[in-house]
Amino acid sequence: MNQQPMTLSRRCVVCKGMDAIILLEGCGHAFHSRCVFEWPLRTCEVCQTPCDSIALVGRCRRMPTSPTSPTMSCRRNWDEVEREYCMLLLDLFKEGSLPLKPGMHLRQTLAMLLNCNPMRITKKFKRQDTLGKQRYAYHATPTGATYKRHVQRQKQLSTLRDAFYWQLKLQSGCAMDLMREAETEFWLTHLVAFASSVGQVISSTIVVVPSTPPTPLPREQKHSVTMKVESPMAIECAVEQYMPCMSQMEWEIMEDLKSQCGVDPLPWSGHSLLHDELGSNDSLGSFLLDKVTVDDTIWHF
Repeated sequence: MNQQPMTLSRRCVVCKGMDAIILLEGCGHAFHSRCVFEWPLRTCEVCQTPCDSIALVGRCRRMPTSPTSPTMSCRRNWDEVEREYCMLLLDLFKEGSLPLKPGMHLRQTLAMLLNCNPMRITKKFKRQDTLGKQRYAYHATPTGATYKRHVQRQKQLSTLRDAFYWQLKLQSGCAMDLMREAETEFWLTHLVAFASSVGQVISSTIVVVPSTPPTPLPREQKHSVTMKVESPMAIECAVEQYMPCMSQMEWEIMEDLKSQCGVDPLPWSGHSLLHDELGSNDSLGSFLLDKVTVDDTIWHF
């Protein structure tokens, strides 16, 4: 299995979520492993281009986090977003439609994807005595499964995941990049084992490992960062720094703008928002790349 360098995140063609880990080199479409409907993958499920094998892409951490590590053991209350995300994962696990290695424990799966200690899962489902005993078994054709239903559920899962990540970041200050990399690592690890069990050929693996793990600020300095303000102050909103982290909801907004204006606003589509083709007075350009000037009189008390 060949390994190649990779620098860009990829968006799933099915659910439109980031961090797709499967690349079909024949047509260029990318998928989350959970968004593939039928295994093994012989043709692209979107454009029907034949494919003899799949390439794996992803960005993983240098130091993997176990389900019992301190960063995943923080106590937090169960809110509505996490509960819905957890219950949908639970349903997909039980129906056997996830690309997980055979025999995977349900409690461990939920703990990894919810970024928490397995004991927290046990306490949440303490009335279900068999939770810790449930192991994964893949079913090629789950009861009532259709491609349309599959796509709807995966879009719902991506939306709930994005909302859960943002809420977790706001509540506990968890780094979203680390959570995304942990999830990518989880699905990549399981896909390799799962592929061998269903006869899926993997042609190459493209994995990026950060050269320097991010160093968090000391606890006492977390809220002590100050900004030197000069007068007047200009605040630039750079679209290139915003787009790679778009959520499912933001992606749908961008798609609406694209259909209304007839111009693809995404930086990777070949149309640059900084180019003169949009014009200096274009409303779309003003919306995506704004500049706010603050008058110096507001600093006089």
